[in-house]
Amino acid sequence: MSKRSIFHPFVFISVLVLVFSFGARLQAQPCSGIPIPGNTLASSLNPCPGIVDSFSLQNIATLGTGITFQWYNGSALIAGATNATYTLTIPGSSATLSCEVTCTASGLSATSTPVTVNVATWGSFNCYCVSKASATQDEEIMNVTLNGNSTNPLYANSNACSTVAPGPGSILKEYSNFMTLPPLSNLYLGTTANFSIVQDDCDGFPYFANKIGIWIDFNHNAAFEPSEQVFIETVSATGPRTLTGTFTLPATALLGNTAMRIVCTESLSSSAPPSPCGIYYYGETEDYLVNISSTPPICTGTPILGNTLASATTVCAGGTSNLSLQYTPAPYSNYSFQWYQGSVAISGATNATYTATINATQYYYCAVTCLSSGFTGNSSPITILMNQPNSGSSNVTACNAYLWNANTYTTSGNYTATFTNIAGCDSVHTLNLNINNSSLVNITQTSCDYFLLNGILYTSSGNYTQMYTNAAGCDSLIQLQLTINPSTDSLINAVSCNLYTLNGQTYTNTGTYTQSYTNAAGCDSIVTLQVSIDTLNATITINGISITTPNIGSYQWIDCNTNLPIPGATSLNFIPSSSGSYAVVVTTATCVDTSICVTLTVSGIDDVASTSPLHVYPNPTQGIFSIEVAEAGEIFILNTMGETILHRKVKAGKHEADLSAYSKGIYYVKMKQADHITIITLIKE
Repeated sequence: MSKRSIFHPFVFISVLVLVFSFGARLQAQPCSGIPIPGNTLASSLNPCPGIVDSFSLQNIATLGTGITFQWYNGSALIAGATNATYTLTIPGSSATLSCEVTCTASGLSATSTPVTVNVATWGSFNCYCVSKASATQDEEIMNVTLNGNSTNPLYANSNACSTVAPGPGSILKEYSNFMTLPPLSNLYLGTTANFSIVQDDCDGFPYFANKIGIWIDFNHNAAFEPSEQVFIETVSATGPRTLTGTFTLPATALLGNTAMRIVCTESLSSSAPPSPCGIYYYGETEDYLVNISSTPPICTGTPILGNTLASATTVCAGGTSNLSLQYTPAPYSNYSFQWYQGSVAISGATNATYTATINATQYYYCAVTCLSSGFTGNSSPITILMNQPNSGSSNVTACNAYLWNANTYTTSGNYTATFTNIAGCDSVHTLNLNINNSSLVNITQTSCDYFLLNGILYTSSGNYTQMYTNAAGCDSLIQLQLTINPSTDSLINAVSCNLYTLNGQTYTNTGTYTQSYTNAAGCDSIVTLQVSIDTLNATITINGISITTPNIGSYQWIDCNTNLPIPGATSLNFIPSSSGSYAVVVTTATCVDTSICVTLTVSGIDDVASTSPLHVYPNPTQGIFSIEVAEAGEIFILNTMGETILHRKVKAGKHEADLSAYSKGIYYVKMKQADHITIITLIKE
């Protein structure tokens, strides 16, 4: 089944009948009895000045047909106001509106409950579009002068930076509402008005280019329309400055108090001309009232001007001061103006204000003539003092960089900057700058045991840094890459025989000795030698028929003829069994030494050779016997204990000896010559 088939013809017809029947019941019915209009309704209970307000009735939908209407303002009938609604630009400050409603069929009438509307004051923040800065820095409107009348001093000049305007919505340095104050000035239809606007920055330098525009709500419709723009800057200018100019009032402007808006916007944030509406970044908006009249009054008598006023009474050479009058007559068209510097009229200075360029200390005043009376009045003179700029220089030496006047300089040179001196004038200062640079020194060092650098002792390898002042007086850096090699100190304990040799030096005495040398790392090193020298001199003594050594140790007797050890001859004493040459090898813990060889002739009683250097006879003997020697020497007679009982030096030849006093037994006759010892056994009977 298609979707269209769900609509049944009978059901559709029934719906149409119901709709027609219901619509017929909604049609207005003819009125009867007393109408009930209810409350009077207003589109705004506080309309802005000059804004149309609309009025209507609460129960208009239920009054029926056959109704007539008549609107009233208070008790006064409003001619022609016979519709169900009514619009009105509220005259004055308030109005009370009501409507008399009459049912023609019954002839009965009723009046709506009245409504009172109060016109918003000129200072109402809600009547005009929003215009303000979003930042408090940079451009401010410090003072506005219109036809000689200026911003209330409580809020002008330096006070503009610290005192909020009195009107609602005012924000310091962003928006100032002065519409709660009396009108700034009187303006007249068809005449020319003079204005001056002082623009400056509360936060001082740096300054930026800006533009200023002026609008006046001539038709009182709470809107600043393009046709109501009386002045606009199309070319930016940088403050601090005083903007002067004129504008002419149109003949069609509405009379009375009228809103005037002045907008200053910074050109850096927007290159477009100022607009009367909207939020911008830097700048300020100010709203004033001006009173517009139709005909300017006619002047009479001599103008009373009061003092000559100046925006600055002390000015730097070439600077400006804005001159005005304490009491400025208006309208300007009734007067002529002539400004004087000293007693000389200033050419072209024929407005109510004058901007003087100061090149010398001088006094100023203005002569004002009432054109209708021909009388001239002079303002009280004011003296403007001129201060001179000055210049100076300084010599500075710095390391690496120098910060001056918010600039960082890294090279030597001559630099200039402009400051403000104590008199408020430009002061040109020259900086003669000498830049010295820090030093970076890299040192790679290998040293033994330690390294001393600038009084700091290093004992281990590593990377180190030191700060120091270089020859130019600048903080500088040393980067040290250090390798420390150790010296080698060693100890040698040695025991040696007779002598000890170390590194080519021989020591023969026990003691402690030191030697200095260079180790493998190239470092001076010390070896300490503690040496004990064991001195061994093997000697032999002949004791009877034996030979012995006084040395202590172990012993080995040797046959000097063969240089071989004698088997078993390892005692302290040795008794040779035959003639020969003998020596002893003495061994201690550290030493081995061999004595000199001793030649011994050992003869019994029967074996004395004819070639022997010693002969003894008779042998055996009874007591007296002869000793015959071939050469000089020493004769020793020893008992079997090895004790010498007779000793005599003899010459070659025959000698006698007597043993009669000694007991019988065996005795030994020993002949000691230069290199030979001969022993013969002697028997006493």
